[in-house]
Amino acid sequence: MFLNHVALVCSSEEKSDQFYKDVLDLEKLQSKVISSDLSKKIFNLDNEYQVINYGDENIRFEIFISERSDFVEKRVSHVCLNIKGMSLFLQRCSENHVDIIKIPKGDNILVFIKDYDENLFEIKESI
Repeated sequence: MFLNHVALVCSSEEKSDQFYKDVLDLEKLQSKVISSDLSKKIFNLDNEYQVINYGDENIRFEIFISERSDFVEKRVSHVCLNIKGMSLFLQRCSENHVDIIKIPKGDNILVFIKDYDENLFEIKESI
């Protein structure tokens, strides 16, 4: 078994590109539209949505573009990423005005970032 993709919501293509291309350094693979009919069948939302895929050889994100609040709710869901070169990555986050959250947990520090639409990412150092 392997993870095929992670689907999240962003409020604009511009914010999505800035985070997934500029911060996470992923390629913009495809942009498509999900019809309102299909959206209704899958999510019980009667709206058409633009969906953008970003990825590389290891990971793929499916980003739904929606300014509508019906798609966004408080949640505990998050994506955990293993990153090589944590300090350089966090520097890139700072340069792109990405919120960095550091939470003490015992002798460790948990690191999270939020994209421009409040999607939460846990960041771990990859060895």
